[in-house]
Amino acid sequence: MFPENEHFSRPPEGGEINIGYSVRPSLRRQGYCTEMLQLALFQCRKMGMERALVTCDKVNIASAGVIRKNGGLLENEIPDENGELVCRFWIDLNGKSPQ
Repeated sequence: MFPENEHFSRPPEGGEINIGYSVRPSLRRQGYCTEMLQLALFQCRKMGMERALVTCDKVNIASAGVIRKNGGLLENEIPDENGELVCRFWIDLNGKSPQ
């Protein structure tokens, strides 16, 4: 999926990366975002990362579903700078089953 290069071969300095995904409206609800997140998490595993914090707006039910399908467990909901709630999910990248 990703070429082997300095950007995807080791964890970034500070240990944080931003993963974003989007699908045009005519192709939604076909599993593409679920697969994109799955592939991005695979790359995180290859870099030696042990877990990922994945967030979405509380009103984005579809994105929350994508995260849950990839093993996301809701930690909490926190307000962003505009007061809108953001859901924070953790995904274990060590292959352990979600609790």
